[in-house]
Amino acid sequence: MSDLLQANVVAKEAVAENTYAFTLEAAQGGKAISRMAGAHIDVHLPSGLVRQYSLTGLKRDVPHQLSIAVLREETGEGGSRELCDKIQTGDTLSISAPRNTFALDHGRDAYHLLAGGIGLTPILHMAIELAELGKPFMLDICARSESTIPFRDFLSRPEFAGRVRYHLSQGPNAARLDLADYIAGMPSGVQLYACGPGRMLDELAQLTSDWGMERLRTERFENTVEELSAEDSGSFTVELARSGKSFSVPEDKSILEMINELGVSRDSSCLEGVCGTCITDVVSGDIIHRDACLYDEEKAANSAMAVCVSRGKPGCTIVLDL
Repeated sequence: MSDLLQANVVAKEAVAENTYAFTLEAAQGGKAISRMAGAHIDVHLPSGLVRQYSLTGLKRDVPHQLSIAVLREETGEGGSRELCDKIQTGDTLSISAPRNTFALDHGRDAYHLLAGGIGLTPILHMAIELAELGKPFMLDICARSESTIPFRDFLSRPEFAGRVRYHLSQGPNAARLDLADYIAGMPSGVQLYACGPGRMLDELAQLTSDWGMERLRTERFENTVEELSAEDSGSFTVELARSGKSFSVPEDKSILEMINELGVSRDSSCLEGVCGTCITDVVSGDIIHRDACLYDEEKAANSAMAVCVSRGKPGCTIVLDL
């Protein structure tokens, strides 16, 4: 990853059960980067792990500062445990500049925001921005219990009064959100933004299969890359339109790996088709999309692809704008 920023950890605070908010100060960051609702950064950990975290928006008006929230996952791959257990105020981390594949469309008349668990992080940033703009919105938060809701105190501020609803799955006030009823009752002119567990977003996708990105925008924290079918397995050719290079991509390698071997510059991060860092413009070709960051309409247009996981149809030629 190019152009990393050095950021000092100036605050660390428990904001819910097993959830910590980190305030990072990057001297080169400037004020504007913290105001991008929906944006995320890469955090490079001392162990060498790289993880993506959305900006909470809590420091959007503080020059050079960013705020992220991290859920400590005991069964994860170790990145969240390292951050929550080992990183303390005064430490320094390398971070990327923010990127935004979940941008808020400011041209809508009304908005619904749906968050599940730590998926509240980018959704909170949107709520803060919409409140500042005076736009009508409703924020629905799904969580296991009251103790697991991040930023509960912050959401009790006057600007959020009457705009936040909680849906708990455990405890005396348990009342799960019925997604089918939620979608059925949503006015057609409202745009919905959602972030949360894969199971919630999968159900939401089924219920809104005819909506499109004009009505629904989502962000996932993980992507299950399915095995290729026999029909889709096989090598294909990639041509780089600007450099004039051409190469074959075997079944056991990705386009990104081959590009790196050729020494062609292409930023990447998650390698799972989630973060959007490696999205590359496509001039032509028959693409097998396997990412979770492009919308269906964008995939159907065949004008961009995540070169870390997506591929070409066997025997075809993909021409990339590189």
